[in-house]
Amino acid sequence: MKTKLMKRLRSRAGESISEVLIAMLISVLALTMLAAMLSSTVSMVERSKATMNLYYEGNEALEVQEASEDTVTVSVKTSSGSKVNAAADVNLYKNEVFHNTVYAYQIKKSDG
Repeated sequence: MKTKLMKRLRSRAGESISEVLIAMLISVLALTMLAAMLSSTVSMVERSKATMNLYYEGNEALEVQEASEDTVTVSVKTSSGSKVNAAADVNLYKNEVFHNTVYAYQIKKSDG
């Protein structure tokens, strides 16, 4: 076997046309797969950017809109499992840009 390998290495004969065609086919397939991966990656990045922009626009809309003045009841569950309800005057903000309606509130500052 060693002698066959040595003969092959010393040989001046070139590659056959079928070997060259198979090597080119493998190279083309590899480049096609690389192009498909890059295209898919670019598509995912664009969708991600669009989703993040929608999120940021929704947050910005939530921050700049006028607040309604409501009194709401806030329920808090303690670590022991008991429930405490408290009423507070708050400014209530509503945003419907996201898939679910988002509410935010800010407790009104007392004058005293």
